[in-house]
Amino acid sequence: MRVVIEVPDEFKALSTAVEALVTLVVAEGRRGAGGKAIDYGRVEQQVAAATAEVERAAHAGLLGGLDVDEPRVRIDRQTYTRVGRHAQTYYTLAGPVPVLRSVYRADGVRNGKVVDAVSLRAGVVADGWLPQTARAMAHEVQRGTARKAAASAAEVGRLPYSRSSFDRVTQAVGEPAIRSVATRNSDLGCEFAQPHRLGHARRVMSVATAGSLTPPHLTERLTWDEICARYPNQWVVLVDLEFVDGMYSDLRSAMVAGHGGNDESFEMAEPYRRRYRQFAHLHTRLPDPPMSWAGEDLPGLSPA
Repeated sequence: MRVVIEVPDEFKALSTAVEALVTLVVAEGRRGAGGKAIDYGRVEQQVAAATAEVERAAHAGLLGGLDVDEPRVRIDRQTYTRVGRHAQTYYTLAGPVPVLRSVYRADGVRNGKVVDAVSLRAGVVADGWLPQTARAMAHEVQRGTARKAAASAAEVGRLPYSRSSFDRVTQAVGEPAIRSVATRNSDLGCEFAQPHRLGHARRVMSVATAGSLTPPHLTERLTWDEICARYPNQWVVLVDLEFVDGMYSDLRSAMVAGHGGNDESFEMAEPYRRRYRQFAHLHTRLPDPPMSWAGEDLPGLSPA
């Protein structure tokens, strides 16, 4: 039986992709009908790749339908004039998709930033990342590191992007909240020495002390005891530091931006590196037991 599906011209690429998927499935079905064992992992990969092509073709048609190609448009009561028309790459869960769209610049703003209707109407993040794609990438980085997120994505065949892309998109997702925090707290930064009473401290470095807003993917505010209980025997990168007194002698609470091994904790916190004037890199291992010297117990500190 032959089935005919009518597809509008603007979705011609979608019909081609669907046809290729059907052809693949039929061919694999016939190949598997002989009763012999087959490499079904290969079949899974081929079907996933063909399905991803269908998904990308669908997005290409849908995003193209969001384009507005007029000499002049009004956006938020501001008049914009068309200054060009060319392809832009948009990034989906299934991979990149090129879309032809018109770009506009606000009247009276010399060398102003250009905008396009596709990005504005779709709520695109940064330089072409679709909203759910950006959210999914940030979620994966929150669960581990950008390197692990990229490796996991390559294994499952979704979000086929590089480690640097995961880092950049995660930072872009948190940008509005972080920018607001940094603006409200632009005069709160200060430099300080290593807190001598924190036996677990390795170093405290000057990098924006955050305010009441919590950027995405940071933990809630935790005390040092809560941090140690949640991340035992790990390095932690802490931001939005709150100390007991003005001498920075004891840490009262903070938010955890990264945890794990020495390098892993910094990699997880990378999206916040340029956004905070202060952060601490500490280890949550328990202090050494008291040492005895001439019959008197002395407190022991774990080596930094």
